[in-house]
Amino acid sequence: MNERHTKELHDLFIWTRSLAIPLFACIAIILLILLMSVRPDSYGQSLRMKEELLATSAAPRLIVVGGSGSSSSIDAARVAERYGLNPISMGVYAGLGMRYVVNQVLNDIRPGDVIVVAPEYEMLQQRATGDGFLLLEMVHANPTELPEVLTPRGLMVMTRAFPGWLVVQAERIGDRFMERVGVREQTDTERLYSMRNVLPHGELDISSAPKDMHLTDEVVIPQGEGFILSSMNPRVKPYLSELKERAEERGAYVYLLMPVMPEAVQSVNQTNAEAQYQELVALLGDEYILGTDTTFVYQSEWFLDSLGHLTADGKVARTDGLILLLDEVLPAGYHGGL
Repeated sequence: MNERHTKELHDLFIWTRSLAIPLFACIAIILLILLMSVRPDSYGQSLRMKEELLATSAAPRLIVVGGSGSSSSIDAARVAERYGLNPISMGVYAGLGMRYVVNQVLNDIRPGDVIVVAPEYEMLQQRATGDGFLLLEMVHANPTELPEVLTPRGLMVMTRAFPGWLVVQAERIGDRFMERVGVREQTDTERLYSMRNVLPHGELDISSAPKDMHLTDEVVIPQGEGFILSSMNPRVKPYLSELKERAEERGAYVYLLMPVMPEAVQSVNQTNAEAQYQELVALLGDEYILGTDTTFVYQSEWFLDSLGHLTADGKVARTDGLILLLDEVLPAGYHGGL
């Protein structure tokens, strides 16, 4: 090896070594941010609890799956009691996508289970792989969930969301520090969506939500523009079909509960909502759809902080409606069934 090559190798070694320290420093900072920003009482921590419930609870069970609206806006315990079932409320974030929601329960369906899929409209329209930011939130709270999102599409959306998500984690560290020194208090939303409000069967207790979180027409109407698209995302459909087939194989029952919508935005979205209802009927069959696109249309004041979350009054109405619909379709062997 001549002198020139030796010098080039030496220069490459120096250059590589000069990059190593900043690189390891960046990795250390990122890991520190990830560790320090985990809030042990965050709602995302309930994922692990819900999966343990699914694995250990005795059948037959009422399993409610969907987004956070399915967890906060349906009284799963009251429904389950009526039919002699053990309640499990699996919903966490609608943004996790239909693929994740279905895979949560797909391999743990048992004979006699009653599965109620209660999606928010966004779950029927968004990509089945979910939102990259919320997928990162899920993996951050529960690293064991990583295999669930290790798909090309999942990795791509998480990679795109990672820089912004990392900034949010750094901001959360700052917020927690200010809370500890008494400069900042948790917001009503942070207090509401925390593990302390998750009931033993996985349902989120929203009874402590302050009145000023309730929505009004002035807030709801702008949100309602384009709230529902003209058709479902076709990539969502196979997951719903697979869930239905697996339930039939296992001797269980699966139903899709139509989403909620404020009265103030119904006129803007009525045609598109009806189109999505018809798509669901064509996909699953009319007997598997609970309600129509107009069944769960409520006044704005019954919506808590988004178009998918209901107040205590709205929750009672939606739960009553679910019971009436289940009375019509469940076999006679279930308490309250025909």
